[in-house]
Amino acid sequence: MSAAGRFYFSLPVWGETYVARFLDLALPTWLAPGNLGAFPWAGDSVCEIFTRAEDAERMRADPRLAALGRKLALRFHPIDALIRESKFGVFTDAQRIAVGNCDALGAAHFIMTADLLYSDGSIRHAAESIVAGRQAVMVPGLRSVLEDMAPILRAAAGADGAIALPGRALARLGLDRLHPQSRGWFWDSESFDRLPPYLLWRAGADAVLLRGFPLHPLAIKPVRPGIALDYIFDQDYLAAAAPDPGRIEVVADSDRALLFEVTERDRFDAFIAPHRADVADLAYWAEWAFNRLHRQFGRRSVRIHAGTTSEDEWAAAEAQAEATVEAILKLLAMPDWYLFQVDRRRLRLRLRRRYRFADAALRNLPLVMPAGDIGQPLALHIDALKRVASPRDALLAQYLAVDEWQPAARLTDPAARAQRLRQHEAVCKLLGTPA
Repeated sequence: MSAAGRFYFSLPVWGETYVARFLDLALPTWLAPGNLGAFPWAGDSVCEIFTRAEDAERMRADPRLAALGRKLALRFHPIDALIRESKFGVFTDAQRIAVGNCDALGAAHFIMTADLLYSDGSIRHAAESIVAGRQAVMVPGLRSVLEDMAPILRAAAGADGAIALPGRALARLGLDRLHPQSRGWFWDSESFDRLPPYLLWRAGADAVLLRGFPLHPLAIKPVRPGIALDYIFDQDYLAAAAPDPGRIEVVADSDRALLFEVTERDRFDAFIAPHRADVADLAYWAEWAFNRLHRQFGRRSVRIHAGTTSEDEWAAAEAQAEATVEAILKLLAMPDWYLFQVDRRRLRLRLRRRYRFADAALRNLPLVMPAGDIGQPLALHIDALKRVASPRDALLAQYLAVDEWQPAARLTDPAARAQRLRQHEAVCKLLGTPA
């Protein structure tokens, strides 16, 4: 079979809790008839599981994994030497290896996760889109409550171990058992999440309209081999591997593909607190977190529905979503010179984000909360910025770093004030804005 129909499935999973979750809940949805149960490209596709030796032994003894091995060529990649305190670091290290192994096969890459449920038909839909020429297939992944979902899912397994949930059935299960953090993604929530990946609006009683920025890359066909995964799949790697937004499918209807994560009820409790959505807060968070592709994704609506929803109900939700996202994007489009005049806090953040993948010292700054910049001061990273920034941005960053720790209003020495004024005038001339 040609490489056009060759697929590589990668899955990092280790530890008793997540291995059990994968075998009991996620893997059975892979085996559904519209996913890998009748996968036309199975004979030329591979699944590689990145795990510890002890976990591999447990999985090999499970009949559901044996069923997967009858569908795809199954490999185990030991990660015992990678295990450390940072689970995210281990996960990313495994994915880096997976990217290279996928490149060696000349395959498209399915990025699988141990706690995601896949509606029946999701995997095949993504494969068909890749074969038709798409560079990537993006889907949202809302969170549901593990404790509520698990008994229902186990009862839904067939004699062959598969769990077949069409899009509307999974939507019904997940929306009725939505995780508290995901409920905080509704624009009208009284506990709106300060760091939301998605924005949600209700469309009648049985549906949700979603606008997503960092969507989950269900499958990617890199434009060329050798693209490095430096940070995370849906950030630097996606932008390089699938650079053409016109060839990326954002699955617009949950009837085609739908994912739901299963998560402990009390996980993310620290993120849940009284708070109301605010466009300016969202723009501040987006300035740091969302790249050019993410901002394109935010313009595309995803309909998640468990029943029949009228077009009037969809239209009402769409109008709210469009107004909100356009307001956010309008703030993000403000030029540097304007932010220099009215919002230097966000301009400092923009400079960090602009070069965040250009130097390791800029990459892993602390989270930046919309309610207040708790990231490290720009002055701590000025040397790294000056190494990689354009001459214009380096001068701007230098000025902003000084202004951050010693604002001009605090200067009492006349000579220091005069020097700062000269620096201000130089920056204004550079930006093309009045001093």
